[in-house]
Amino acid sequence: MRFLFFLILTIKVVTLSSQILEISDKSLDAAIFTVNLMNRNYDSAIGSPYIKDEFVPAKINNGSVTQFVRFNCVDDEVEVKQGMTKVLLLDLAKNQKISLSDGSEKIYHIYKYKDKNKKAKVTFLELIKEDKQYRLYKKVRKKFIPKQNAEGYREATQAEFVRLNTIHFITDFQSKTDKLLAIPTKKKKFFSFFGKKKGELERFTKDEKLDYLKSEDLEEIIAFYFKQF
Repeated sequence: MRFLFFLILTIKVVTLSSQILEISDKSLDAAIFTVNLMNRNYDSAIGSPYIKDEFVPAKINNGSVTQFVRFNCVDDEVEVKQGMTKVLLLDLAKNQKISLSDGSEKIYHIYKYKDKNKKAKVTFLELIKEDKQYRLYKKVRKKFIPKQNAEGYREATQAEFVRLNTIHFITDFQSKTDKLLAIPTKKKKFFSFFGKKKGELERFTKDEKLDYLKSEDLEEIIAFYFKQF
């Protein structure tokens, strides 16, 4: 009976320690927790929730140790691979900087933002332009659509991941703080976002045949805006 009690207790301790694990790697300078990927309901879905399926080398918070990471756009998670089988989650509650070492030289920052429903969220954003007056970010978005069973005239559909429009953020250049401002995606609101300079930006965008929804073109438009001062 005593042996059975200690056996049950041991199982409970092992189970608990497998659910949450903090890594004592000072180079990360942040808590990292295990994630049980087997709990996800993404089996047999078409596509992927990740920017890239494979883990890529990166440095976290300028640490000296190379980690292997990948970015989950659906769940707003950064996964860190440990060994051959263990996958951990980066704690996004803390400000993090992730510098990829795969040749792309991409840099991601962790930021709080509000979605279109004004709901506060925390996510990773790719830094696409850094200037002394502002920083410009983009967010790659995906959505998971569950499978549907056949019903009436409706055919069955398989679960899938779909790519949504990329959205952009800029640091608050008006108050000169690190607070993020979501750049509007509607044309009228986009140009009004720049106040008194909206007329100049509209003409510049039209003359140069730029699409403000594309990251590369948006960089040109933003750069032009700041040249007006």
